[in-house]
Amino acid sequence: RNQANMVQKSKRRTSVPLLNDIQKVCAADLRRLSAPPDSFSVPHAVPDRLRLRVNRISLPEYDRLQYDKERLRDISIPVGIVVVRGDCDLETCRLYIDRLQEDLHQAPSTGHRVHYQDESRGVPMSGSTSRLSSNWSFLDSTSADRFYRIDKAQEHLHFVTEICQDEVFILDHEGPLGQGSSSGMPDLVVEPTSGAPLSADEQALLTAAGSGDLSTLMECVVCRGISFFVRDSEGCSALHLAAQNGHTDVVSYVLQQGSKVLLDLTDRQKGDTALHKAASEKQHAVCRLLVEAGASLQKTNFQGKTPADQADGDLELVSFLNSKRHVSSSTTNEDLETAV
Repeated sequence: RNQANMVQKSKRRTSVPLLNDIQKVCAADLRRLSAPPDSFSVPHAVPDRLRLRVNRISLPEYDRLQYDKERLRDISIPVGIVVVRGDCDLETCRLYIDRLQEDLHQAPSTGHRVHYQDESRGVPMSGSTSRLSSNWSFLDSTSADRFYRIDKAQEHLHFVTEICQDEVFILDHEGPLGQGSSSGMPDLVVEPTSGAPLSADEQALLTAAGSGDLSTLMECVVCRGISFFVRDSEGCSALHLAAQNGHTDVVSYVLQQGSKVLLDLTDRQKGDTALHKAASEKQHAVCRLLVEAGASLQKTNFQGKTPADQADGDLELVSFLNSKRHVSSSTTNEDLETAV
């Protein structure tokens, strides 16, 4: 099977692609990469909000069409529309795209507004052509003639504006082949509420997570409907705070009741996942819980450190994390790809 291309970029506000796989970049992109610095001196205005149509491409079609941009664009299937902040990174954008798959009758979580583009259509059709699997990747559509796959472990380093304009394309690794547009599905727009302060209940959830108060945390979630995706001013979720402080019962509850997306969610300050936080504080039991739940051992923070790097000084914990990372690396051979 043809190997797909993976992309790694340093997080920055620019539309210039930085591709490690230079040999496969077309001539036009090579000229952009080798252009003098002055040619990129004009600043790019970052919009307050981006309205993006999300389009799905299946892995078999991606391979069959040899990553050809125009042909893949033609056969892509609309999934819906998301509205995100102009400085949104891919990791955050993933959260909103995943929400497109949720039951449209569910009440929106605090801090977001959910509405239909066409209320008269009601609930979307349940056709498999429009539904994503849980295993998908972003595609960079800024190249002249090809799509390039983005390494999921590096999503927190990329801005949405680096990989697309008004349409974002995603590669569905497990979904069925598309058979055309699903016209029965209304567009769902998910808008992050900009700069909204935390409510008392949201703050109570985060405080309970940080202090290990499981009963209060459960009350916030079950009785008050507070989402585990609520984050503090530094971007820390309840899982971050509980993991950092070693509260295994709270961590276990969040892992059981929350989305798996929470596992590798990074804070805004350092780019740390919950596992980074736990490793940094040498929380052995929490690290084991997170690893068993599937937390990434490869993901790096803004300083380029993995969770094992964060555990430096604790030989037992470093050994455990490295051993699990090596096992994970040896068993992961998805699509014959190697992350760059």
